Amino acid sequence: MSKRGNGTGSIQQRGSKFVVILTLGKDELGKQKRASKRFTTLEQAQRYLEEQTTPPVAGEATAGNEAILAINVQTSVLEYLQEWLRLRQPHIKIKTHQEYHRIIHLHLKVSLLADVTLGSLTPLHLERLLLGEITAGKIVKHARCVLRTLKAALNQAVDWNLLSFNPVLRVKAPKVPHQKMQVWTAVEVRTFLECCKVEKPRLYALFYLALTTGLRRGELLGLHWQDVDLDRQELQVKFSLVQCGASALLGDPKTQASHRRIMLSMDTVQVLKNHLALQEQEEKHWKALKPEENGLLFPSARGGFQLPSNLIKVFHKLIQLAGVPRIRLHDLRHTSASLLVRQGIPIKVVAERLGHQDASMTLRVYTHVYEEQRKEAALTLNDLLKDPAKQAR
Repeated sequence: MSKRGNGTGSIQQRGSKFVVILTLGKDELGKQKRASKRFTTLEQAQRYLEEQTTPPVAGEATAGNEAILAINVQTSVLEYLQEWLRLRQPHIKIKTHQEYHRIIHLHLKVSLLADVTLGSLTPLHLERLLLGEITAGKIVKHARCVLRTLKAALNQAVDWNLLSFNPVLRVKAPKVPHQKMQVWTAVEVRTFLECCKVEKPRLYALFYLALTTGLRRGELLGLHWQDVDLDRQELQVKFSLVQCGASALLGDPKTQASHRRIMLSMDTVQVLKNHLALQEQEEKHWKALKPEENGLLFPSARGGFQLPSNLIKVFHKLIQLAGVPRIRLHDLRHTSASLLVRQGIPIKVVAERLGHQDASMTLRVYTHVYEEQRKEAALTLNDLLKDPAKQAR
């Protein structure tokens, strides 16, 4: 058996294996924390122990022009999160990276976790963090975003053998209060579209398509004419537009199921044909565009990507002019799905149009709509025994 100094770690031989036991300090209740890992050779155990107990190099080591942080159990949680975010950037979606960056640099950077070392982090630290966020006036949804970011980061710490377990897994996420889904009625949809046709004719086709297909905001703004076949009455979802500050980039759709083919109704095809004719007149005033901006279905007035934030502002202005209930732009998707369900469209078809992974997710989201159908299905015995052939005459 070979031993290292107290407070760092030790190696113990147990049978044919060599076990590294790390001392991780004390938790908030004063109890000593330890972690262990088995190795087949003494050399492997010694190398691992040295990696875990060597403090970060002052000033950081460098590779080329990029600084590399030496991470171990003595690294602060904040330093670890920043390095994790840098290393994971090439492997995650743009929007996901933006959300992680926002949480880390706007919230966790000034939280009580900033100075806690990775090895001494406990579920109790996280419980106090969540309590502080909520008592500071942050909504529950924000607290869940913080917890989700930490969960992803610390799962990676376990994969990198920095932690023996993820403390987030022992913390319950606060429950989000149930909010009734806001959707428009058929009358309100017609009123909004009529107003849009007069006030913002170049956006009429966008909102019409949103309501007849249930496409997400980014999917609508990422559509190109080459993705649409007006003769076959269908379109393919291949991209999603993601806003990055004052600019936008094309990214992949939200999930694998979001890569989908959607059939278009005759009236929608006609609206798109009219939109194409209108757009051909606008193109005369457009200047040089980036290759990925050429052929957009719904570009900005200058022909480039239309920022989602700008579209939201116009949408809310149109709502006010139309005098219909205020909803989110994303709620057009819910409105589309609710109208389909009320028309008796099979749940599997609705799920495919929305790009849901499976029909069970659609059922969970639109439970309130299906509740109405369940009540309608409570027929009397006389109704159930009626001959459908006689009713058709």
